[in-house]
Amino acid sequence: MIKNEVQDSVDLHVHTNFSDSTLSPAEVVDYAHVSGLKAVAITDHDVVEAISIVEQLGQKRGLEVVPGVELTADSEGTEIHILGYFIDYTQSWFLDKLKEICLVRHERIHRIVEKLKRLGVDLQARDIFEYAGQGSAGRVHVAKVMVEQGYVNNFNEAFNKFISNSGPAYVSKYNLSPAEAIDLIRQAKGVPVLAHPYIMGDDDAIPDYAAQGLMGIEAFHLTHSPNVREYYKDIAQKHNLIVTGGSDCHGLAKGEVYIGKVRVDYSVVEELRALSGNYEQSSIG
Repeated sequence: MIKNEVQDSVDLHVHTNFSDSTLSPAEVVDYAHVSGLKAVAITDHDVVEAISIVEQLGQKRGLEVVPGVELTADSEGTEIHILGYFIDYTQSWFLDKLKEICLVRHERIHRIVEKLKRLGVDLQARDIFEYAGQGSAGRVHVAKVMVEQGYVNNFNEAFNKFISNSGPAYVSKYNLSPAEAIDLIRQAKGVPVLAHPYIMGDDDAIPDYAAQGLMGIEAFHLTHSPNVREYYKDIAQKHNLIVTGGSDCHGLAKGEVYIGKVRVDYSVVEELRALSGNYEQSSIG
């Protein structure tokens, strides 16, 4: 599954500066090409505007692009990230839903800033939005501004002391349950996959997600050791879920460009493509 060699390998978890990465679509294509990847999946948080741009640029370099998205759900206070692959990102109802989610993300930045001020960190929301640029502002941008303004020494300190899921300045995102996130992706004819489950830390819920329509697990991730990968591969097999993997690259936002550092065989793309659109109509729309 995981590929050390270059030929016919793919990275199925890549972000652009349309969400919270430092990499433009052109830079994503350049790094993917240099890494020898056959395909990448663009999985920005709650936005899909970069996909068509990367597709156009990728065609010139022989790079296939898997259209994707990463949605954040909430399960009793725990963030659950659901990746969606081969989504039909042109559907108006889906785009409207993403706009609604992004509006809440915008309001979330103001609430985080308010909490930080009470903790002695006097940030301005406008600075965070300016830093995010065209991207959908998130905690990565908050952390970077905290570093630039000298409130913390590095990205990890910002999260660990202030804005992690258990931090004093944490604010939840759009109120979306895992079942709703899964359903939205399936309605958009995509394949829902549980992202970085080790970070989630709630393996007991995986059977429930599978029953709700989850179709895969991201067993291969930067945070997953070889033993952890095998563990999630076993869970995937037990629940008849496809196994995926990717670098979760955010450009230099996490200190290093990780495109291609975690890669899986191209056959995974073919499996995802075959599964896409294979769903029963549900109630969310």
